[in-house]
Amino acid sequence: MQKIKRMFLFSTNFKHLFILLLHQPFINIYENNFTFRLFNFFNLNAFSQSNFQKGYYINFNGDSTTAFIKNEDWKRNPKTIEVKNSLESTSSEKLTTKQVQAFGFINGDLYHTFAVDVDMSPTSLNQIRTDAAPSIIRDTVMLRTLVKGEVNLYVLTDKESKTHFYIGKGAEEPKELLNQKVKRSTETGVAFHTLEIYKGLLSVYLGGCGDLQAKIQKTPFQQNAIKDLVSTYNACIAPATENFSAKKEKVFLKVGVVAGYSFYTYKFSDATSFEGVSGADFTGNSATAGVALNLVLPRNHGRWTIANEIMWKPYTASSSYEKKESANKYESATTEFKLTYLGINNMIRYSMGTGVMRPFLSVGVANNLLISDNSTQHKETYFYGQSKTHDGAPLESMRKHEQALLIGLGISTDKYAAEARYERGNGFSSYSYLKSNKTAFSLQWHIFYANPAPMKQEGSPVLQETLLVS
Repeated sequence: MQKIKRMFLFSTNFKHLFILLLHQPFINIYENNFTFRLFNFFNLNAFSQSNFQKGYYINFNGDSTTAFIKNEDWKRNPKTIEVKNSLESTSSEKLTTKQVQAFGFINGDLYHTFAVDVDMSPTSLNQIRTDAAPSIIRDTVMLRTLVKGEVNLYVLTDKESKTHFYIGKGAEEPKELLNQKVKRSTETGVAFHTLEIYKGLLSVYLGGCGDLQAKIQKTPFQQNAIKDLVSTYNACIAPATENFSAKKEKVFLKVGVVAGYSFYTYKFSDATSFEGVSGADFTGNSATAGVALNLVLPRNHGRWTIANEIMWKPYTASSSYEKKESANKYESATTEFKLTYLGINNMIRYSMGTGVMRPFLSVGVANNLLISDNSTQHKETYFYGQSKTHDGAPLESMRKHEQALLIGLGISTDKYAAEARYERGNGFSSYSYLKSNKTAFSLQWHIFYANPAPMKQEGSPVLQETLLVS
């Protein structure tokens, strides 16, 4: 019964989205009225569920408190956490780094608060100054634990989305593993170098374990690689001490099929040498289908997705033209464009909320490759009793590659998604003096066969509770 209810709500909400879009086309997406109604439709109260999960936090007196903590699955490390005593409670409290020594979730992330040195040196090559000294600041941060054992490993993603790794033992202040990009003056100009300082610090902390030193020199500055190295050391030196290891974060491939129906219009600029085509609007509608290969990025509750599609896109659009100068002199043409494209769609998708049904917004581009052209044009001219007809192609030359902007709005569950999508492309005219453009509106249904597994950590709830109070 609950499943039927969810499917009914899913269909009803998508119906409301469809009605909204019919009353306000995508082409007016920047108008205030559309933005207001779009905001109302995507009111997250209707789609989100509570992010408060059972966990623990410790103050600086060492007191441990069981609480429900709002889990944002942070990509950037938090500065505060929001807690409440029970899920039913209507009030919550925000705690800062001055109040929380550590916190964590049952079968979830663990965080510890430390005052550390943070290397804020830029990583973008165009921001690095020649012979500049490292930019180090002192900050109190909540570090996310990757490994807890004989040697501990932590990660920090700062407000600039730069990733920092920290290593330490016990309750000592962790030290940052530095991987600095520098710009140095040379006799012939300037050169960029990467200083892999982190390898030296890893050698200090991970010494005395067989051939691990040789592996350190080959270890890239990547989370999973460094995490594996520290776990290998703990297993080698003191296997019983490692009682927490964060699950490896991976991009998840979500495979599915797509089916939909499109309504489209081709428009052409005025060009006197293209009677029957120039200045006309060609409209049509047809079914479309394809496969989806979506890459769900880790953290942020899977909100960010790189959505890729390979689509079969047939277009059949027709129009009629008539020019009558007198009863004895006139001409007419009936034109039908019958085209088939292989569309490669690439989009960035952002999903809102954390409930069973999640609204999403997609923005991207389409590269449509013309694979079939069966277009026809029938012309008839009448001149003082003489009638002539001609059948042929409307255009002698066709653009083989169409580029288009994609904007989509929809609702998704783990296995299904419904989407309304707008596409605007540069059409198929290859003539500089005959401009063409295409606008299409489609309704699509997605069915996925692979779904992301919950991001859970390794270890038992009992162990995690012990970790927090240790």
